[in-house]
Parts: sequence; C-alpha cells; structure tokens
Amino acid sequence: MRKLRPRERALMLLVMDAMLPAEEAGLPRFHLDENAIIFDALERSTSVSFLMGLRAMLATIEHLPRIRAGYRARFSKLDRQKRVRFLEELGQSERYLPRQSLETMKLFTGLAYFDQTDAREPFLKDALGGAA
Repeated sequence: MRKLRPRERALMLLVMDAMLPAEEAGLPRFHLDENAIIFDALERSTSVSFLMGLRAMLATIEHLPRIRAGYRARFSKLDRQKRVRFLEELGQSERYLPRQSLETMKLFTGLAYFDQTDAREPFLKDALGGAA
C-alpha cells in the first residue's frame, strides 16, 4: 500500500505530540492533523518497502505498551503523560527495533513540527536578523 492509513497517520501524530514538549520550552504547540503536507510528501518520496517498515515501527510503538507493566493499553489509548513517559523509556530500551522505531519517529517529528508556520517563524526571524 502506497499511502498510510488514517489510523496510522493519527498514531504518528500522537507519537509526534508526545515527543514534542513544546509548551514547556515556550514554543508553539504541535498541532498538525492527518491531512498535513508532511504525510503527502512522505508517501510521494519514499518507496513501498520504506512505508512497510514505517508501519512495522508504528505497530511496535502502538502495541508494546500493552505488555509493559504500568501501561497495559495501546499507545493510542494512553493519556499524554503516559505516552511521554513510555517514549522516554523506549529511548533507553536495550532492544534495537523499539529504539530504532523511536529514532525514526524523532526525525519525522522534527520535519513535521517545522512544517508548521508558527513553529518556523521564530527561527527564521533569528536567522534573518529579525525580519521574516
């Protein structure tokens, strides 16, 4: 399948939101939706095998909390605080696939976040000496 399913897009957005504690850093909140340009660009510019791997990573992140003590639910069913904590723990995992899944999502999170005009503007102003 050449496109991410709506449920996969929604899950990816939950992962991205949990990775980005923007409000605590005084930055604009992550607020993209399932129709964000980042998804269309991702689907157009990658191979089918890459999207299959991305699906596997999303499935890992979605279902791993179900078997972890302290969670016992899918990632998408956890509240934001538990999602943040789970991803922090995942980053310390000794297992390659969960840790690599998280690192891949970090890359997409950065790209997606700076696709938001309100997130990009402060950095452009700094880079251009106050004029954006």
